[in-house]
Amino acid sequence: MDKGVDNKPKMLKSATIADVNIVEQPLFISSKKEVETIESLVRTKDLSEEVEDVLRRIVEDLNKGNPKLNAMQFPVVYRMWYDSKGIKRELLIANSMPNLQSLDVWNSLIGLYLEKLGPISFDNMKQCYKIDSDELKFTLNELLDYMGKSHGGDAIKKLKEEISRLRNAQYYSFTNGVIYDKKNQEYVINNVDMFSLLTDVRFRSKKKKKDEVYNDNRCTVNFNKIIINNIRYQFFKYFNKEKYYNLPSRGFYRRLYLYVQGNQYIGDKKAQYIKRSFKVLSQKLPIYPYQPSKIKEKLLKPLKSLRDIDVIKDFLFSDEFPNNDQEPQLYILFSISKEDFLREVNKKIGKTSKDSKKALKKANKGQNDLFIPEDMHAYLVNIVGFSENKAESVLKEHDIWEITKYVLWLQEQANDNKIKTSFGAVLNWALTSGFLNLDETHKHIIKIVESAKKKQSKTAEELNMEIDNAYEKYLEKAIKKYKKEDQFGYEIIHNSILQQLNVEYESKIREFGIILNQDISDDEREKVIEKQEEWFQLKEKQVKSKLFKYFLYNNLAMALGLDNREDFKIKYLKKNS
Repeated sequence: MDKGVDNKPKMLKSATIADVNIVEQPLFISSKKEVETIESLVRTKDLSEEVEDVLRRIVEDLNKGNPKLNAMQFPVVYRMWYDSKGIKRELLIANSMPNLQSLDVWNSLIGLYLEKLGPISFDNMKQCYKIDSDELKFTLNELLDYMGKSHGGDAIKKLKEEISRLRNAQYYSFTNGVIYDKKNQEYVINNVDMFSLLTDVRFRSKKKKKDEVYNDNRCTVNFNKIIINNIRYQFFKYFNKEKYYNLPSRGFYRRLYLYVQGNQYIGDKKAQYIKRSFKVLSQKLPIYPYQPSKIKEKLLKPLKSLRDIDVIKDFLFSDEFPNNDQEPQLYILFSISKEDFLREVNKKIGKTSKDSKKALKKANKGQNDLFIPEDMHAYLVNIVGFSENKAESVLKEHDIWEITKYVLWLQEQANDNKIKTSFGAVLNWALTSGFLNLDETHKHIIKIVESAKKKQSKTAEELNMEIDNAYEKYLEKAIKKYKKEDQFGYEIIHNSILQQLNVEYESKIREFGIILNQDISDDEREKVIEKQEEWFQLKEKQVKSKLFKYFLYNNLAMALGLDNREDFKIKYLKKNS
């Protein structure tokens, strides 16, 4: 038995998994109406130079392959949205359009792949599952059995179409990326080479007798290495296979189930409920077009089905609230009844609306002057009415200056007696809805915030350096203690990481060489050269190199259950504010 390997199976036999990218990102279309031609996209959308470059290359490649083809009529799907942290995301799907039926086949391929691997052991030293192959060999009848479908020529034909669709779909992501690579802890930006979920597909037939072909429907697929690494490094959500396939295959039933199942836990605790705006749901699932009146209609039956099979306890829409004046929202309840939830909301609206307005005016010292809170965490809890966890979550997910400008706007609304509901609900809406554009409507607030940023004694760069130094000291202290208490365990992890990095050195240098020979932007080239230099230093300095220290600290932090940098940053700012 390998040292450091826990041979107890980690995958639940009664469940299968979905990559978080599949759960959270709109990689599958829900309506043919989303599809448009390149010509239409270029004519009707204000596209970035990056997107236009990719479209230009697609057209050129198509024309080279078939000069008679009207490449501008080639179908594509383009999406642009802002995530919960306000980060811009852009995705272009070309060549083949995977739909919600393709999603079923994808989940089945992953499920069958894990089933065939058998019990999967966990490597405690590398902090990942032991998975060595990205290949799945199977028969199409096996896949139909996994999905609970009957055999037959039409079913086989449909499966082949969907598997081919998955292989041929080309994803391009821009700006800040869309697909998250857990191993390298970064979003992948594919604005040069496209990303495919399946990198290879082979359908095979076998000769039974001379001059007679017997089609046994064998198939081999290879998954993208990022997908396999995301499984290895636990970037996935569990879901129940039986519940998934017992839901209707058409409509949003299964897609909504995946999303709800993947969002029912906050950390390791099950949430009482989650709240999602119609806008977010329309981006995630996705629901096209964005028409709030239609979204409720499309979600109603799937939500009732999830309630019937005990995935959720209940649900309600924001128009069921008294004195509702907020953006359309869906509340999914996991462990609280609708009656109890509404009772608590009514109680909170009545008390918070009255008390918060009084407290906010008191905080404003009875004047109409706007002020920036010295302790934003305390302000969000004591004045706005957020819970401790909610305040920490908001500070983690949003830029502090973004929060500040909406807090000033909130103060102004309170001074003018315009707020009719709880401050918490209004601030949350302002931060997440994307409908409030203060840059255009409240330029005086933007001026106050910009002025405060300039006056701040520490620049953002200096503050980040300060946090980096503090975080490094925090890790060093914890690791030093661990080394003292378990010298043997420390040395196993230390030596294993060094050995693994040295094994990977040659392939990494080759990889950098290939990338640098491609036509990439100056910024991308600079980043690759910087990473390449880190690996050169590893070869020269070994345990004294920056790269080794990074991997050692990261692995020990995970093994010891220490805070990651983002969690540490929240606590540090709270402590030193």
